Amino acid sequence: MPKTIYTEQDIDEMKARGVPCVDVTENVILTDLALERAHKHGLKINRTGQASPQATYSPSVNIYAAYPHPTPLASDVFQKVKAGVLARLQGPVENDLLDATIRRVLNRL
Repeated sequence: MPKTIYTEQDIDEMKARGVPCVDVTENVILTDLALERAHKHGLKINRTGQASPQATYSPSVNIYAAYPHPTPLASDVFQKVKAGVLARLQGPVENDLLDATIRRVLNRL
């Protein structure tokens, strides 16, 4: 089936005839300049009968790494880090502040 191509001159003619919208189907091509002109004139673009393309995943894309996955805060890791920090500080420590700092650092890993 032949395709219809609308240019900016076609859009100007439609505006002059009082056409309120442009119907774009699978057989209609709207040039970039025509689209800009339609927006400039305030014409509505009706895209009918066109299905949006379906997303497909390439085997070369690492889907797991693409999205951040929260790592569980294992209590044994937390306890080992806390014990190591306390051993190095060798003095009085504000326990709540130390716990919050360790959790913040582990959550960023």
